[in-house]
Amino acid sequence: MGTQVVACGTMVHGTRQEVRLESDPPGAQVTVEPSGIEVVTPGAVELERERDQLLTFELDGHGPRARQVNRQISGIFFLNLLLGGLPGMVVDLASGGAYDLEPATTMTLKPKLTAEGVR
Repeated sequence: MGTQVVACGTMVHGTRQEVRLESDPPGAQVTVEPSGIEVVTPGAVELERERDQLLTFELDGHGPRARQVNRQISGIFFLNLLLGGLPGMVVDLASGGAYDLEPATTMTLKPKLTAEGVR
């Protein structure tokens, strides 16, 4: 008989998560690091759950702004204590299935200042 490993987070919500991105004003170019993915707001991007992500918002006439999207242990991960045990926990941690990311990020962009004032 083979051994079956139950990794609850990986099975229930996968290793990637959709994150909504919005800006005020809309139309900002968002670059996601470390992946290099780019999207224009409003929009959505699929991010790997296994690592923190840095979002940089840029829009002509406005200063760039950045926000860190941090991973957090998902409540689903703790189901491994009941169903998957240590092997399931290891799989979820290695695959990213153990984590959740913030589901949405909104960034307010400020106009650049020039010698004459607001641009």
